[in-house]
Amino acid sequence: MNLVKRNILDKIYFWLESPHILVIHGARRTGKTTLLHILKSDLEAKGKKVVYLPVDQMLFEPCLKDPISLGNWLKQEGLLSQRRLYLLLDEAGYLPNAGMFLKVLHDRLSPKVKLIVSGSSSLELAKTREFLTGRKIELHLERFSFLEFLSLRFPKPFVKQAPFSDLSEIKEIYELYGQRLKELFVEYISWGGYPEVVFEEIPDKKQRILREILSVYLEKDVSAFLKIRQVSAFNNLIRILASQIGSLVNKTELSNTLGIRFETINSYLDILKHTFIFS
Repeated sequence: MNLVKRNILDKIYFWLESPHILVIHGARRTGKTTLLHILKSDLEAKGKKVVYLPVDQMLFEPCLKDPISLGNWLKQEGLLSQRRLYLLLDEAGYLPNAGMFLKVLHDRLSPKVKLIVSGSSSLELAKTREFLTGRKIELHLERFSFLEFLSLRFPKPFVKQAPFSDLSEIKEIYELYGQRLKELFVEYISWGGYPEVVFEEIPDKKQRILREILSVYLEKDVSAFLKIRQVSAFNNLIRILASQIGSLVNKTELSNTLGIRFETINSYLDILKHTFIFS
């Protein structure tokens, strides 16, 4: 599988040596885990000391019980030496009281430890946002942009040139590649920019991946993590919104159609925004 250089990497490297916690948000399956592994490999290749912890797969590990336990574990493992440690916490929203956890960990271990964390929802950190004030830099990992998508489908010289500085360059490129660009744009807006979907060539498999992404989102984020009781209504809201892309959202109409309170509609829309499903 080809690796796509994500646009966000330059921003991460820009802030890498700062004292701040780097918080990388993004919808599920947009490549946050892959991004952290790429970052880990890059840092290790430069002789840096790196630890990667997949928090959502380590929920019952004693070291993640609280920030003091994690700090003690790092010390016991001999990871807190003079050399700076880059600690990558994948799906950090699953930490107990995530905002406070990260604040205490940062305050106890910085600058010896650089925290780089990822999450599929900004809601959990938002609950304790005041704890991280002045301590974090938030970066958002989008699904593949059209340019990132083109880097897999198009001649490399073209992708390296973009974005173009003047209209004459755009006109020249369009004359050369106009038809192909139209075809690729239709593919992009039809299937979206989820990396797994982009890499898959077979339409039926693309559909199955998209259905699975939605299913996992409803199961993990909506039902288990955010404790939404009316999952069916929430699911129907997603379907209605997906059929109205580009239209104005009428909250009263949505409330009447779904048979749920106006306040609940507002709450659900806020959740969709902060879990990066709709903007």
